Amino acid sequence: MIQPIPRTRHPQKLFSMSPNAHLTCSLRNHPLICSDNNRPGLSFYFGLPTTSKRVFQREPLNSLDGIMIAPRLRFNTLVFLVGCIFLFNRVSIPESLFTYEKGLPQPHVDAPVRTELITREKTSLGPIIEERPSWPSRSETYDVLARLLSAALNGTEAHMMPCGQRLGDPSLESRYGYLRNKTFNILLGGNTFNTDHILPTQMQAITDLMLFLKSDTITFGASIHESGSTDQTRNILDEALIPMLRHLGVNDSEIFVTTNPVGPDWKMKPDDRIPILADLRNLVISHLKKSSTRFNLLFFFNDVYYCVDDLLELLHQHFHQKADVTCATDYSKPKGFYDWWVARDIEGNALWTIGRSHSFFELHAPSKKRYLQRLPIQMYSCWNGMLIFDAIPFVDNDLVFRDANVTKGECRESESTRICKDFWMVGKGKIQMLPAVAVAYKEDVYLKTKAVNGPEVKVEDKELIEWAGAPKKGVHCVPYKDAKLDYGSKEMKMNHLKK
Repeated sequence: MIQPIPRTRHPQKLFSMSPNAHLTCSLRNHPLICSDNNRPGLSFYFGLPTTSKRVFQREPLNSLDGIMIAPRLRFNTLVFLVGCIFLFNRVSIPESLFTYEKGLPQPHVDAPVRTELITREKTSLGPIIEERPSWPSRSETYDVLARLLSAALNGTEAHMMPCGQRLGDPSLESRYGYLRNKTFNILLGGNTFNTDHILPTQMQAITDLMLFLKSDTITFGASIHESGSTDQTRNILDEALIPMLRHLGVNDSEIFVTTNPVGPDWKMKPDDRIPILADLRNLVISHLKKSSTRFNLLFFFNDVYYCVDDLLELLHQHFHQKADVTCATDYSKPKGFYDWWVARDIEGNALWTIGRSHSFFELHAPSKKRYLQRLPIQMYSCWNGMLIFDAIPFVDNDLVFRDANVTKGECRESESTRICKDFWMVGKGKIQMLPAVAVAYKEDVYLKTKAVNGPEVKVEDKELIEWAGAPKKGVHCVPYKDAKLDYGSKEMKMNHLKK
């Protein structure tokens, strides 16, 4: 009797071929079609119940209900036997043999199958650390993190940025300890490329966050995706991040981490930058829609440096302000705000006017006053390198990252601005920026900014935001066209709340 494969979710190994197989897969219309170039008469069709035709999304397997193997041979009996052989051998297919449309990322196929038993095999994802009935100690966890990173970096000790506040600091406990009494599920999400210099610092902060918040009422998941890196990013994700998440008690069903040696071809159609980035970000949020866990929060991060106190302050202010979106403040240089293209104040203005001084909120005095006090500020839109979303609208309202609908007059702005506008459309317009949480794309910029990021004037206003409605005069549109930004645009779009 054929035993069904245990129901599982990613990460998992879907099927098998001989080690010498030369397999090519492509997405044509809906199913994934794979063919063995060494045996021209044999092809495989993998039914993929996903709305995206360009993303390789693996699904749970239960016997043969999630995967259909259909060799193009005349004899049905032989078809069935060949299918069974391939299904049970489970020898991994080299990921370098895959091709896919438009250079979009595809999940890593060489991952262990999740069963109800503890997985003990050593795979390309690094040493499997057994599940523990209780939380590991801090010192043990730091040792594991250092060992995993060193192994992923071929024996080199990983550099981690020094953070002023680490676990054990009384100020963290007094301000953020109450968070453990809350009940929420948080998904860690991001797209990454050539970030081996920054991932160890990010993993250190995430590890501290999970250790600080250890509670039976708080659940973590991860949806992190890499493509096209030429450094050690892929090794760090496969051999350090995944086993580290397991060590910290994250279920395999909630670990969706993919790597791919081929990245998007940005030069093929330079004007497609926005839809390509939208697809990459949609791969991250696809786990919100597929997971059996209902995530309340999505923590989305770019390639920025941050510490655990930055993450905790984001969480604290997100709950404290009852916000829908909470953004950090990102810097390209000390006092040099980075995300000008996306950020708009609550009246729809860019944070400064091109050609003038780069002074924060020069067109909105109330916001500038709060910035100088380093108090939370209501925004119309922001991203700023790191942010927290209310995750529910992505599921209940089916929101996705998208390009503008120019036929309806929408501004062809960043997909990061567009998602904020779509949040406004569904009544989720409580969007804030935190000047007190300063992140940066370079370590020295982070450390210099952090050292001087206190209030510049006496703090007189209340910390709580008095939430306002959407801008009445429209939102400053700086469109992306002909592969460049139209910085000279002064158009204020009024259609930002129309469906």
